[in-house]
Amino acid sequence: MNIEIQNFGNNGVSLADGKAAISFSIVNADQADSIAQDMANYSRYFVMGDRINLLGYTVATHGIDNMIPNIVKDYIDNNPILPEIIKKQVRIMFGKGVGLYIPDESGDKPTRKWVSATYPDVFNWLDSWDKDPELDSFRDYITRIIHEYYYMEGYYDQWFFNKSRRLVNGNMPIRGLKYKNGVLCRLATTKVIDIHQRILDNECDLVLEGDWRKIFFFQMFEWNRFDPANPFAFPTAVHYVRDRSFNEDIYANPTFFTGQKEWIKGSNLNPKYINSYLENSFNAKVHVIIPDAWIKEKTEAIKKACDENDNRAQANKKLIEEYEGVKIGTEFSFNMVTDLINNKIKECTNVMSGTGKNQGKMFWSRSFLTEHGIEKWTFESIPTSYKEFVDSIISYNKITNTMLLAGKGLAPGISNLTNDGVFNSGSQAYYDYMIYLDSLQYAEDCILEDINRAIWLNFPQLAKARVKLGFIRSAPPRQQDVTASERMPNNNQ
Repeated sequence: MNIEIQNFGNNGVSLADGKAAISFSIVNADQADSIAQDMANYSRYFVMGDRINLLGYTVATHGIDNMIPNIVKDYIDNNPILPEIIKKQVRIMFGKGVGLYIPDESGDKPTRKWVSATYPDVFNWLDSWDKDPELDSFRDYITRIIHEYYYMEGYYDQWFFNKSRRLVNGNMPIRGLKYKNGVLCRLATTKVIDIHQRILDNECDLVLEGDWRKIFFFQMFEWNRFDPANPFAFPTAVHYVRDRSFNEDIYANPTFFTGQKEWIKGSNLNPKYINSYLENSFNAKVHVIIPDAWIKEKTEAIKKACDENDNRAQANKKLIEEYEGVKIGTEFSFNMVTDLINNKIKECTNVMSGTGKNQGKMFWSRSFLTEHGIEKWTFESIPTSYKEFVDSIISYNKITNTMLLAGKGLAPGISNLTNDGVFNSGSQAYYDYMIYLDSLQYAEDCILEDINRAIWLNFPQLAKARVKLGFIRSAPPRQQDVTASERMPNNNQ
């Protein structure tokens, strides 16, 4: 049997042939500080309330420690369902692409009159973006903006202007827009703002772009902030568009995240709990508690044996080579105590591991009478209620999924997540989808705010006609409205 000891400070585990056999801990010992706490303390070092004073800039912090975008990204990206939920939101929002429309309010319900064919120059301009080395394609731009919105309910984009920056002889002033990563961008100013005064949105006339977790190691880029009231003030500028919520003056914070944070955390940890349980707890059924008094007694005994060896060496006598299986010399080392503990743990593991191989085996250790009573090696059984443990995690996960869907405003039938054995009827899923589609106008207006502003600056005639860019979305027809031969079950070939 191959036995390996793994130590984790004052705790550890003994592996028999790669599987956890017993765990152990040494009581009455100091514990090390949390690395996470050290990192948190460091992250607060340069943050002062609602600002960072950095190399001549006053930067408006985005949440606690200026890390809200990073935290949101890490939490969501490590979640088993949220990335796909957001992808589904992106796909539903994007629909069949974009088109130009005029709002039609002549009927009982407002509709859209699509007029894309009337203005081909707009799409020629959008198609020209991927030929510009400083721009991405329009499709890349718009899909990234949608993603950013569903993560943070706001986004940054960079405006690129032609040299004239004015509409002259039909030449368009705006070359195109480019998505900027919101995790890297913060609003800032070079103005000195009194520490007793709040930073106001209109004071932040710059956007700084860089890695805010390592601000002293990587280059920061400074951009002028785009001003809708004076759009042509700079050759290029970065705009921050956001959907503000209650008590938010500068940055948008995703409304779903704050209330869902603990649910997201639990959902992220559940797979780790189950995997850790499978890898360790299914095998390690015994936990050994080693008294600190035993460690001290053995330490003194080894020290005395080393001192005896030192005296023997000076008298040219034979040395004591081992103490309870540990090689010793004339000088004491704490490694000798560690080796002794590991030998005892291996002895425990050998006694307690192996099916049908423990008959006649025994383990012994000394008891100590101290001021606290008798101290001795203690062996405690670890409860192995595997089914109850895993079932409780699965039940929690079901509740978590329901909460996350509610936070994102998606019905289970739309997200493809359902309760066990309960599936929404086709009509219920259809109406859930229709209700969701009907709620997207608000988000669409925010997502397309800048591109529509750019279109109206490049094509003033569209502004006069109130022509806007919008997403083309259509609901699938109800099955009862489709002929029998065209219904879905008959189309599987």
